[in-house]
Amino acid sequence: MDLVKAQVSTSSRVSKSDAEDLKKAFGIDMIRELAENKYVIIAQTTTSLVSLVQVLKIAASL
Repeated sequence: MDLVKAQVSTSSRVSKSDAEDLKKAFGIDMIRELAENKYVIIAQTTTSLVSLVQVLKIAASL
């Protein structure tokens, strides 16, 4: 089975109710669609940037 083509609800962390909400709100059915969703990408990028800033602050204090 190609995991990226699997339904979002196949993930152990996504309930059927959550999967229905993702479908209603964003039109997301498959794991690939979730991973490629612009809001998910923005959240991941923001988290990465915050981590980078924290590392740079630590490096600057050395």
